[in-house]
Amino acid sequence: MNGPKTPFARGSLEFERFAFFSDAVFVIALTLLVVGIAVPKVSDSDSSADMWQALVGLRHEVLSFFIGFAVIGRYWLAHHRFVSMLAAVDSGLLIVNIAYLAVVAIWPLEVLLDPLSPQVAGVWPSG
Repeated sequence: MNGPKTPFARGSLEFERFAFFSDAVFVIALTLLVVGIAVPKVSDSDSSADMWQALVGLRHEVLSFFIGFAVIGRYWLAHHRFVSMLAAVDSGLLIVNIAYLAVVAIWPLEVLLDPLSPQVAGVWPSG
């Protein structure tokens, strides 16, 4: 039976679960970023001008998506580099990693509540 601080060596099932779970949280967070972009409603589906106008109306959401993707991607790169240097993980690191992943998981909410977005205009206090 493993004690609470027993390290799990690289290559063990526990180490792999640590890495895969972390990657899964990043993937879900990145996927949630695009959920905030609504499919534009166009009155004339045959009009490319109407479609372009509708897409221009989504510019804040699309910009927020790319900024959020870059930020979460940077967090993933840092995490990936960190994990690549580990020889083992223990329960202490698992707990710290969960806290780190909580920050990653909440980031899409910040992007959805982007104060530049017209969808939430009036939610944020001005000036």
